[in-house]
Amino acid sequence: MDEKLTISTEIYHNGEQDSTLKQFCDEYAKYLEFPELNKMQLQHIDGIVESMLARLDEFTAFVDTLKQDTDKAITIFPLIKQKSEQLEKIFPVIDSLQVLVGFMKGNVDALEERANAADKALSAVEGTPFSWLANIVASGNTPQPSIDAKWEPVNILSASEFIQTLKETQREAELKLSSSTATTIPTTTTP
Repeated sequence: MDEKLTISTEIYHNGEQDSTLKQFCDEYAKYLEFPELNKMQLQHIDGIVESMLARLDEFTAFVDTLKQDTDKAITIFPLIKQKSEQLEKIFPVIDSLQVLVGFMKGNVDALEERANAADKALSAVEGTPFSWLANIVASGNTPQPSIDAKWEPVNILSASEFIQTLKETQREAELKLSSSTATTIPTTTTP
């Protein structure tokens, strides 16, 4: 073993081989040296690479944001669909309530018209209520209003009938929605 070790150290310490190795290293160093023009091109390429890396980082951040938004959308879309189906069930109820509000507005307008007519009839009698009462007592006869004071009851909404109609409307809407949902949902088969 010692012989092999001494032979290898003699080969490397040989002066001729040292000079050859030194010459090879010098030539290799010259090969790696670049002229000034190449250094400028390398700096330009270096700048482009840095710019591309920055853009790549921005693009990666953008893709990550899109992925997060997509994940959120995947979880939110079923909730939105569920809420829209609930709203579709409520739309006929809202329509029925609009009819109710219109009917009640008509009743209130009729009552208001009758109240205004009664007010006009009473204002036809001269003076304040006390002077009117004093005139009745003094003269012995009651003044007649100038307009016909015939009273007719206002057609008032039956709440129980309306609620029953509302429930029927809601059931019909749910049936219509469930039948339309069953026909529009595509079925997928996996191979």
